[in-house]
Amino acid sequence: MSGWRVFYLGYFIYRCACTMAGELVIVRLTSLGDARRFQGHFKKFPGLSGDFHWLLDSTQILEAFGLLLSSFMPEQYLAMSLIYQAIAFVGLVIFLNSIAPRIRVFAAILLLSPSFNIWSSVASKEAFIVFSVSIICSYIIHAYNNNFRLRFLYPISGFILVVFKPHYLISLLFIFAGILLSKYIKQKEALVLLMGGVSLSFLYIFRDIVDQLSI
Repeated sequence: MSGWRVFYLGYFIYRCACTMAGELVIVRLTSLGDARRFQGHFKKFPGLSGDFHWLLDSTQILEAFGLLLSSFMPEQYLAMSLIYQAIAFVGLVIFLNSIAPRIRVFAAILLLSPSFNIWSSVASKEAFIVFSVSIICSYIIHAYNNNFRLRFLYPISGFILVVFKPHYLISLLFIFAGILLSKYIKQKEALVLLMGGVSLSFLYIFRDIVDQLSI
């Protein structure tokens, strides 16, 4: 077994331990946010009314997902949180695999933060956000290496991010645009200054909209 496969196995076990800590320990001390809500606590599936606007509401999407999980494992909260954990884990592995091995180790170290792993290892929006951001970041890295091939997870991740955290997508698209421009502009320093200035200008102009999107 290669060194990175050993790391991924250990990281998966570590994240499962974070799930157990959240569901068995932390839940006794404080609330796990909307965890129970996203584990089928609400029994009404929004799509049954024939109104599919719920597909554009991150909360209702996860309520429906939790209801689906609870139909197979009713009130098995730990098991359901492990599924959320696994979703985020898949994205993280794809992201790490897209990075050159000599740099990957630094990214892997940063991803070991207990707080980050606990909140993305329980039933939460964070698990889906981590998955989608990881997938999109992996595409940005591939694009930087001149590989623009689209895989089926990319549009899925884009949809998740548009619904869950649209302001994240704006930042990622900005980075992607910078990578494309860097292929044609020789003065990289000027490009960095230009994009930095444009970014700050747009943030200032649309500060009220960004503030609403971040809620």
